[in-house]
Amino acid sequence: MSRSVGGRLLLGAGAFFAVILVLGAVPRIKRKQSLEARSRAAEDAPLVTVATVKRASAAGELTIPGTVQAMREAALYARSSGYVRRFHADIGARVAAGALLAEIETPELDQELAQARAALGQVRAAHALARSSLERWRAMVKDSAATRQELDEREAAFDAATANLAAGEANVRRLQELQSFARVVAPFAGTVTARNVEVGQLVSPGANGARPLFVLAQSDTGRVMLSVPEAVAAQLRAGSDAEVAVASLGGAKFQGKVVRTSGAVDEATRTMLTEVDVPNPNARLLPGMYAQVKLAVHNVEPGLLLPANALVVRSAGPQAVVLRDGKAHFAKLELGRDLGPEVEVLSGLDEGATVIVNPSDDVAEGTKVRVAPATKP
Repeated sequence: MSRSVGGRLLLGAGAFFAVILVLGAVPRIKRKQSLEARSRAAEDAPLVTVATVKRASAAGELTIPGTVQAMREAALYARSSGYVRRFHADIGARVAAGALLAEIETPELDQELAQARAALGQVRAAHALARSSLERWRAMVKDSAATRQELDEREAAFDAATANLAAGEANVRRLQELQSFARVVAPFAGTVTARNVEVGQLVSPGANGARPLFVLAQSDTGRVMLSVPEAVAAQLRAGSDAEVAVASLGGAKFQGKVVRTSGAVDEATRTMLTEVDVPNPNARLLPGMYAQVKLAVHNVEPGLLLPANALVVRSAGPQAVVLRDGKAHFAKLELGRDLGPEVEVLSGLDEGATVIVNPSDDVAEGTKVRVAPATKP
């Protein structure tokens, strides 16, 4: 009897402990399952890369390609007809202002000048005769030995002789000027970049398709011409610093300044022509070289900058995916200037907002996302 009671007590105690174990294990199992479910949901959330919206700096930079030109360049043509007697400068020669470049023989012009001088002598003689005749007739009129009509005729003859004298002298001066062009001289100091004459060659002025005798370039100061985009044209000012880099010179850099702008935007290209001058005392910068010019621009009202790869363009217009509380939210934007790697945002975003870069199709409104850890540069 006592053994059966003891067995039942043992059995009841075992059942009691089993119930306690079951009641304690169920909550732990549920918690584990919940954690596993949340873990799987987090793993299934799209992995995204984010960036922070920042405000542009008041001082900015812009790099634009340009072409180096000579500060001054002149094509020298013949002004008088003749034959090249000799030339004194060849390509690459550095000449001073007024230096003799070539001499031209002008036999026909010399003969015209001699003829004009002889004709001028005749005109001067006729003028002297008309003057003395006028003086005599004036005296005769005073003595009433001649009429006023006759005196008027002599005065008209003297005026005609005076005009003929002026015309003759002007013709001689014209031919003398043409004769002086037989000496081709440099209008300014520079380098001869082209020579198209040979000894004995016939040259003449104003011939259709005629090539210049010489091309002279002054390159002690390099002039770089740029086409500045309309987006920053209003921010560019004369006197702004500029850095000119030339790849063909091993990336050598030269410091220059913006000296002038066209003051107007080309309607076809939406750019403004700008000139940057660079000191070039050693003539390292050659006309025609390709250069990259870094300009310093000043933003009067710096705007917010959004990475270009964070911009989403859809039928509803430009948008960005903003990350808030671990979820993606689409924000409609009003855009300003396109700055290449970045886009100016006028409205729709706040400074410091976190945006998703290159959002995939899995990212929809309200989607929970995972942020990829930032990689070290």
